[in-house]
Amino acid sequence: MMSRLSMRWRWPVVAVVCLAPLLAQGDDAPHRDFLELAAGWCSGAVRADRPVARGRLPLGGDRFAGFADFAQDNGDILRAYDPDPRSGARIYELFNRSERGLRAALSGRLDADCRAVEGREIHYLASGRAEAIEHLGANLVRTGRRELLNPPVPAGSDPGGIRVALVDSGVNYLIPEVARALARDEQGRSLGYDFREMDDRPFDVDPLKRGPFAPVRHGTSVASVLLAHAQGRLSLVPYSFPGNDFRRFRMLVDDLRRKQVRIVNMSIGNTDPRGQRNWQEIVQAMASVPEVLFVLAAGNEGRDLGDAAAATSRPANVLVVGAVDASGAVSRLSNHGAGVDVAALADPVAGRGFDWRPRDLRGTSFAAPQIVALAAGILQKEPGLDAMELKRRICSAATPVRGEREIACGYIEARL
Repeated sequence: MMSRLSMRWRWPVVAVVCLAPLLAQGDDAPHRDFLELAAGWCSGAVRADRPVARGRLPLGGDRFAGFADFAQDNGDILRAYDPDPRSGARIYELFNRSERGLRAALSGRLDADCRAVEGREIHYLASGRAEAIEHLGANLVRTGRRELLNPPVPAGSDPGGIRVALVDSGVNYLIPEVARALARDEQGRSLGYDFREMDDRPFDVDPLKRGPFAPVRHGTSVASVLLAHAQGRLSLVPYSFPGNDFRRFRMLVDDLRRKQVRIVNMSIGNTDPRGQRNWQEIVQAMASVPEVLFVLAAGNEGRDLGDAAAATSRPANVLVVGAVDASGAVSRLSNHGAGVDVAALADPVAGRGFDWRPRDLRGTSFAAPQIVALAAGILQKEPGLDAMELKRRICSAATPVRGEREIACGYIEARL
């Protein structure tokens, strides 16, 4: 599956002897070569040339790790980074050079003693598309545990009700509760779409934020809160959207119109134009469908968005949602101010993870779907309301927040 590693460096004899116990259990030749290379780096036995690239890799939350990429003679790239300097662990990732360019192949985590404790291998279809991530155990031995990356959507029937779009990293539609909620056409095909891969499989996977070996699974948790708070029938139109390419947002908006979506949940990014390029293009696209209510998560930087929101001239059909804690005060994570319309309890709120196991969720990403559920419930009873009237109804149901931080209309109490 992977080309044999091209070894550029000379190895001292002592390094090979020390690696013998490490390699004894490895039966897969590419894995054995990778272990040899990674362990040599970890132990200092290999002296590398200057890196061809450096950067910062997001690890989740506000954590980052600096990485360095090193080229090999055959064009492959080895990436090295330190996820937690206190632990002494190192992570090494191999990217193979192919006809289509570089693609992620294998990763390994080595402990402070340079022993491989776990790893991941990406499997590809003949078409070159990533199919699954296989989890590897100690010495990178195969465990048989796989994470799918692009499975087909199961067949089903349309549940009816208000059509709600979820613009995120996709959803895990292999979960029966999610599959039953999907909006479908007359042939039972899901109406969702993947604007990352440009196909009809918006499976929950975002490889851009933490890298291809540990993709973010976010949209399923957002969907779990939305479905838990639903106050009537709704049908879900999930979109996987590349947060780094907002040129496709206009295409997405055109798709919303064709599929008669009334409400859109956007728990990606935030409303601050200083944090998003092409914000004006997004604003114009949303304004072009005034019949649709866009519900945006305010973001989790703890900033006052009053001035920023005023500068952007947000369309009237946009509702920005912050988060409050159990006391009704604005969460320390949540952005706030006059640029945030309403808030909901999301510090924490009960939800589910990608595997549908119960989880406590925190952040404005999980406040927004509660407001979307409320909006869908209102529209179920009064389908003639336009987006601006719907927004006013929601604001009129809000309670003033406690404390000094401001939310324009207030917060919506949970209605589970």
